[in-house]
Amino acid sequence: MKKTRDRAASTRALLDAGIKAFSAKGYDAATTKEIARLAGLNEQLITRYFGGKMGLLVAVYRDLLEHQEDDLAYEASPRQATVPLEIAHFLAHKNRHFRATDKLMTIMLVRLLIDQETAARYDLSFMYRMSTVLAKRLRVFQREGRIRPDCDTLQVSESIMAQAFVDLFLTPAIVGLDPDRIAADCEKIVRITCEGIVPPAS
Repeated sequence: MKKTRDRAASTRALLDAGIKAFSAKGYDAATTKEIARLAGLNEQLITRYFGGKMGLLVAVYRDLLEHQEDDLAYEASPRQATVPLEIAHFLAHKNRHFRATDKLMTIMLVRLLIDQETAARYDLSFMYRMSTVLAKRLRVFQREGRIRPDCDTLQVSESIMAQAFVDLFLTPAIVGLDPDRIAADCEKIVRITCEGIVPPAS
């Protein structure tokens, strides 16, 4: 065991091991003993740092959002030339993120549904965090006259994010991954959204 690691390094190692174990085996089958072995640390540290396996899963979830979410990558990317292209660009980022994290996100969603006590520990605002970035970009188009002035860009962005969560994550998790269907769903989201917010002359 690597007993000389400081707490930050040990925490990081346990988070990475938790991500690997939960993704590979699911919450119930993954054990704290196995996670500690993968991290090269004492099993007792999981209780000391996280309060147990469920606390580790919650910490993994938080880490996933804070450090592995694609908000910054999308925010740093160039703004697209048109409103439809910008929304499609946003959806492409979300789809890549969902594909990279779908196993872990599915495990977390199941725990939310079956364990109400633990559900209170989850921050569900992740669905709308990235939509604030999209809203800022849409406001630029709005100032340019390419989105109707009466549109609430944040509300529009939250609606897009919610639909993306259903079409790009929930549906594939339930019925299986179908890239053609995902592409069609993205096109549908772009088309329907733009029909409602883009002036006819744009």
